[in-house]
Amino acid sequence: GNSAILLLCRYRLKLTSTNQPPRFPGGSVLLGENTKLDLGFEAHNRFVDTVERRNGVWKLVKRQSVYDMAYFTFPVGVVESERDVVAKYPREYAVLAYLLEKSGFPVRRIFATSGSELERAMKVDAQKWLAA
Repeated sequence: GNSAILLLCRYRLKLTSTNQPPRFPGGSVLLGENTKLDLGFEAHNRFVDTVERRNGVWKLVKRQSVYDMAYFTFPVGVVESERDVVAKYPREYAVLAYLLEKSGFPVRRIFATSGSELERAMKVDAQKWLAA
């Protein structure tokens, strides 16, 4: 095809004991490129995870992403982007959203970003779940 979006996230679970939850990775780096546009991206995010022990096994119950930053990459040299299209999205993932939109996959909702109300709300919900 003419475009590809690739998620790179390496999982290495570490158990400290059977009574302790595993340590899930705190984030990931997303890398991708639209070869038709000769334009790529690198985006960094963190996770708000909810884990619980079921029948003696720790399971990831819910994973939510918070975007921190994203950058254009230029695999074959600098190319122009449409600044007005990039500006439609929150800066923390605007580059990813731009490339998705230009690849035929428009972003139709707002995602949590560093320090946003959505991030605060998901952390409050996770704390409520933990206290229940």
